[in-house]
Amino acid sequence: QQQQQQQRVCGCWCCAAHDAEPYSAVQKCKEKKKDDRKRRKNSSPAEAESGDIYGWLKSSNKFRATVRTQGVSTTDIIVRILQNYEDYVDRSLSRGVKPKDMNIGYTKANAIKMKKNMQRWGEKVSDELTKVTLTDRPLGVHFDESVEKLRNSIHQTYDNWRGRSHRLLRGFASKFEPMVRSACSRGVGKVPGQP
Repeated sequence: QQQQQQQRVCGCWCCAAHDAEPYSAVQKCKEKKKDDRKRRKNSSPAEAESGDIYGWLKSSNKFRATVRTQGVSTTDIIVRILQNYEDYVDRSLSRGVKPKDMNIGYTKANAIKMKKNMQRWGEKVSDELTKVTLTDRPLGVHFDESVEKLRNSIHQTYDNWRGRSHRLLRGFASKFEPMVRSACSRGVGKVPGQP
């Protein structure tokens, strides 16, 4: 069952995966499933005792024996994919594959996207800083002036923001101040025993 599930998941490598296929290749079964080819490793020793069960397929040139490629391990490929899982997901998302098609949730897909974007942004900032520090002319006076301008700009923006927030708070309080004064003059909210 596990192999059948793997065949379904890897459907892009084969046209169809048939569940519970008998180990004896029956011609009726093949015709019923409209199976025109068979790929399988060569017959096992147990099958060899009973004769070549794929003989009729081989004679009609519909059988191809699968062979292992020397030095290629399926396990190594899967481990590499799992190690670079987020890279594969990010690449697939950027190519337009939907999270549902990759069997991952929308939140997981967006988390991976955001993480990769942050990594790219960090790399870009690092590259730009490297470019700035590797100039032909010394940083010296011009660099110090640029830093000073940036610092002044930040301070000015902060002071403007602070002034606006104070004006907004005063405006908000001035709208409610008359209501608070009238409530106090009527005695609403007075503590007993206080003048």
